[in-house]
Amino acid sequence: MIPFTKFDFTNAGQSTQAGIEQQQARVVRLKEALAKSETEEPKKLLSVADYLVKKSVWDFGGYVWAFDIGYGGLDYVIASD
Repeated sequence: MIPFTKFDFTNAGQSTQAGIEQQQARVVRLKEALAKSETEEPKKLLSVADYLVKKSVWDFGGYVWAFDIGYGGLDYVIASD
C-alpha cells in the first residue's frame, strides 16, 4: 500500500496555474511511488495517473465559425421563448 494519505488528489485546487503545477508535482511523486510497487494494481493506476491533472483544451476557428455558433445559440434562446 502506498501511503499518500496526506495528499488529496481529487479535491486539489486547480483553478490557477500554481494549483495545476502543484497537482502535477503530486502526480509525479505518485507515479514514482507506483512504479516502485511490486503488485499489479498500482501499476494499473500508473497508466491513468495523468488524468488527475486538469487539462486545458484550446480550439481555434475563424470568424465565420464563431459567428455561426453565436447565432446558433441566439436561435435556440429565441425558440425557447
